[in-house]
This record gives sequence, structure tokens and C-alpha cells, in this order.
Amino acid sequence: MTPDHLLRTSLWLCEGLPGQLFTMAGDDAWDVVDQLIAGPLRVRDGRVQPALWLDPDGRPLADLVILRDRDEFTLSVDARLGFEPAPALLAMAAPSGARLRPRDELVRVGIHGPFAWEAATAVFGPAVVGVPFQTALELPDGEWLVRTSTTGEFGYELWARPASAARYVLGLRDAAVVLGIWDRDQGVTSAKVASAVLDRAALENGHFCVRHGGVSDLTAAELQLLHRVDPAKRTVRAPDRLVVWITGDADATPGSELLIGGSERVGRVLHRDRSPVLGEVLGLALVDASIAWPGVVLTTPEGHRVETASPPFIDNRSLSVEPQRHRAANTPEWGPWRR
Repeated sequence: MTPDHLLRTSLWLCEGLPGQLFTMAGDDAWDVVDQLIAGPLRVRDGRVQPALWLDPDGRPLADLVILRDRDEFTLSVDARLGFEPAPALLAMAAPSGARLRPRDELVRVGIHGPFAWEAATAVFGPAVVGVPFQTALELPDGEWLVRTSTTGEFGYELWARPASAARYVLGLRDAAVVLGIWDRDQGVTSAKVASAVLDRAALENGHFCVRHGGVSDLTAAELQLLHRVDPAKRTVRAPDRLVVWITGDADATPGSELLIGGSERVGRVLHRDRSPVLGEVLGLALVDASIAWPGVVLTTPEGHRVETASPPFIDNRSLSVEPQRHRAANTPEWGPWRR
């Protein structure tokens, strides 16, 4: 079974998640993190908050997950290609009373799927079932199980030292075999493959991904991410064009011009990827704001047809799974994949 199908049907484990971890501590840590992000900092102790880090022109430098542990903030920084976050974070912390510590001693393991919670409960204990979305479960020795995901399924990230992570992963694999959702020879997905699967899952579910093609040159407004931007921090001008999701002809490749009515230029294709689960090609396009809604048929100059669409495209199995009622051995009645 492919990693994409494991993610959507049972349990998917992946190592070497994209991004880096840093901890900001000290008297001014809150102020520095608040200055860093585009939206307001509202995270409580033991909770996590997604956030955007923008450049001066309003383009995303990184997608962040912020974990608050008392007066410390651990940042999971998923940076755009070519951007190195450490020097910029150090420059922000240096003039203040905050201290930045790279967390290179920790590795990150992804635990995703409709029955990720059941395997995680077998390893980390029954408290896992009660961990709400965007909350963290503190493990021994300063390690964390963070409930966060852009896959649309139950999802957790394990932030742990390599020896601990290896022990936990072995326990998760054994639990999956006992639950009957993994074969003995099923492996953990490597970093390179994991990044592609996570990026594709974000596309299927309508989540922003800093690695999707073409997005690094666009502003948060063009990316329709203003719900993650505080107007008190950023003055934003209404853009002429907006990003939309598209379906249709796979030959409408990134960079292809898009026409309406066969002749009027209204945008271009940014990103395409084939969903192994749906068996179709999805994508992103930048189009005139006047047509940035679902159901608009567009063509390339070569005649390839696409249609603007509204995600999510996947009917996530996790939406039908209730931990109080269901188990991997007692799955609910699944409907079709396509929403």
C-alpha cells in the first residue's frame, strides 16, 4: 500500500519531517515571537498555534507551529526554499532579553491517519484520546507529542531525541501490527518521500504549503491567507489576482497561461500534482480576483481545460471515525473518496 493510501485509510508513519525546531526563551520571548508572526500571538501553555512568518513585502518566509511551554516557545519552522531561518531569528532575539536555542537534538516523526490515535494510545497512553487539536502532550525528558496536521486526518508530531524516537516508532509499528492495519514488513516513510506526501495531502485538503510551486513569490493576500494576518501589524492592499484550486487536464502544467472564453488572459497555473488516492490531478492557479470562485472553466492556449474548484477534495476517513465508538477492527461504513 502506498504512503498516500496508508495516510488515508489507517496509519502512516514518516521520519525527517520538513522544517527545523527552535526554542525562544527569556523575559522578552513573548514579545519577540509576537513580533515575528503576522497574526496575533494567543497561544496558551501546553497549546500550539499555527502562524505565518512574512517578509517585508508580505510574502511567506515560513509556516510556523508554535508550542508554548510555560514561558518558553518552541517554533517548528517550515521555511520556503532558499530561506535559512536561524540567522534571522538570532537577529531578532539579540537586542532583547530573549535567548534562541536551536533544537537540533530533537527529531520529528509524523503519525497520521484515521487510526493514528489508536496506535498512539497504545504507545503513549490513554491521555492521547483526550488531546484536542492544536494541543501538546508532554512526554518525559522534555519531549512532546503535538497534535497538529494539515492532512485532514488525525495527526500528531513526535518531537523527541533520536533514541526515544526510535523506541516510540518501534512501539507504533508493533501496535499497528496488533491492530491489524500494518503488515510486519511495513516500513516508515523516509524524509524525501514524506515531504511529497504531506505537500500532496495539503493540496487535497485546501491547506497552504510553503513548498507548493509558485507560492513563494505571492503575498499572503494573493494566497488568501489574510485570516492569518493581523491588520494592526500589516497594511494590506486588495490584490488584483488570487490563488484558487483547480482540477482538470494534467497537460495544463505550471507556468501555462489561462484564458477565459478562449481568448481573454486571466491567470496562470502555479502548481499541479496527481493524487494517487483520487486518481486525478489537482493544482493551484493565480487568477483575476473577479473570477476567483469555484466552477469557472478556463483553458490554456493549447486548449487544455481546467476548472476552478473548492477544496477539500478528499472525504477524509477521520471525519467518520469516533474514538468513543470505532476501532481499527471496527471501521465505519466508508463512502466514496471524492467529496
